[in-house]
Amino acid sequence: MKKIIWVALLMVFGTFGWGHAQLPDAPNKVRPLMVGDEVPALTLADANGRDFDLGAHKKPPILIFYRGYW
Repeated sequence: MKKIIWVALLMVFGTFGWGHAQLPDAPNKVRPLMVGDEVPALTLADANGRDFDLGAHKKPPILIFYRGYW
């Protein structure tokens, strides 16, 4: 019974993220970052929860998107 409640709560709270997604109106408005493009001002949380500003360093950042396969 507890498992069903946890799954239901996860589904309910997981749907809140859909309202915050910024999706373009049309497919031709999608513009990914390419090699050499300027990265917009961006602050992310690191693994310890501290803020990390990509623009605060003197060297260009390297972004790696790892699509894990489990």
